[in-house]
Amino acid sequence: MDMMDQQSAGALDARDALGEAEQAMQSVRTKVTYSGVGPILILWGLIYATCFVITHFAYEAAGWAWLIGDVCGIAGTAYLGWVRPARGPVLSESAKQLGRRLGLFWLAAMVYIPIWLTLLTPWRGEQMGAFITTAIMFAYVVMGLWLRMSFFVALGVLVTALTFGGYFVFYPEWMNLWLAATGGGALLVSGAYLTWRWR
Repeated sequence: MDMMDQQSAGALDARDALGEAEQAMQSVRTKVTYSGVGPILILWGLIYATCFVITHFAYEAAGWAWLIGDVCGIAGTAYLGWVRPARGPVLSESAKQLGRRLGLFWLAAMVYIPIWLTLLTPWRGEQMGAFITTAIMFAYVVMGLWLRMSFFVALGVLVTALTFGGYFVFYPEWMNLWLAATGGGALLVSGAYLTWRWR
């Protein structure tokens, strides 16, 4: 009887140890993900805010502004998301696979959004801005659900709600400035918070 009690206690201890190890791994995974994503959110927040402001005040230059902004954003994201981490601590194979899957997910989003825009034309510029913002926030929600990270879900839902509400209040005259403040501002503040919180 004592032997069975000892075996049961040993099994419970092993289960507790495995649970603690899983929690520690999740904590490390969360820290690595959030600390890496913070600078990327800051970068895209700056791009969003700048390009939406240019779109409002100099609409004829909006196409070039977004083209340059997107190229800089993609290059910056590649550096911050893949090049810089590769020079840092050695990543596990599962972390590398997760990074590749996230990269492919965002590549798919960047391919599908222009396809949807083409199929849904004609557009007003303000509608396009609102659509792109909500489509990208949908990707944040999906990523948050996939990674089990509620921060991304909350960010996506918040910016989507602000965009949707602003569409009925500020469209069309002030929509681009609203998107600069809410979309760009939310990404900037979120990125700064994550960078500071998980440094």
